[in-house]
Amino acid sequence: MEEILAGKPCSLPAPQLYSPDDRDVVAVTNPAPTKVEISIKGPFPKPERGPFDSRSWGRSESFPDFEAGKASLEDVIPAFFDISPKLVFAKTKLPEGFYDISAIAPQAETLELKQQFAKKLETNFGIEVQTKKQNVKVYVMTVCSTNAPGIKQVQRRGGGGQRPGGFYLNGTKMDDIASFMELSLDKPIVNETGLAGRWSVDVRWQMSKSELNSDSNPDSDKVIKAVREQLGLELTSTNRTLEVLEITKTKN
Repeated sequence: MEEILAGKPCSLPAPQLYSPDDRDVVAVTNPAPTKVEISIKGPFPKPERGPFDSRSWGRSESFPDFEAGKASLEDVIPAFFDISPKLVFAKTKLPEGFYDISAIAPQAETLELKQQFAKKLETNFGIEVQTKKQNVKVYVMTVCSTNAPGIKQVQRRGGGGQRPGGFYLNGTKMDDIASFMELSLDKPIVNETGLAGRWSVDVRWQMSKSELNSDSNPDSDKVIKAVREQLGLELTSTNRTLEVLEITKTKN
């Protein structure tokens, strides 16, 4: 403090700043599972503070590992079965509340894990999850311009999120960008851009009066125009036969 008050350089070493990608990777060895294990705890009320509604597959490449913390079944089911929420059709009301869920299996038994998870949903909640083919309305996303102002390729993963009248994402794969657009357009998006790697995108559209005054979805035409002009991506409405998840009440 005396050095600083006297206008002299501080003799203390400068603090070191780290980003998540700069830290050394520490290998953590967890024993590989020998059998399928599934745990569902809850329901819990919505937490008043702290993080909740997290769900993701683990980073281990040697065995399938899924974790969800204080998450709703509405969000867990598409995340677990790795499918767009817009391709999940619930024909019965899903249980309310938030759940802690873990699912793990030995290597090469992902299919068995998913089958047993579906059985667990049937046993615990009386709901049946089935995969089927269905003709659905979608947007097909393609590249229409390679010099748009709101998109650039980057090397590192980043954050981002929604904001009124738009969204921004940093260091995200194109499939994830397509999934994010689904939140605004309320339809599945099929990524046919062929763009690999990570991308940063920044897009804004003109907000309609209903969007300004409530939580209603934005005008799809305005979103499509903004995406075309700012990201160089074309969204074309069409029909496709895709794999969907159908959720029904278990037959007694």
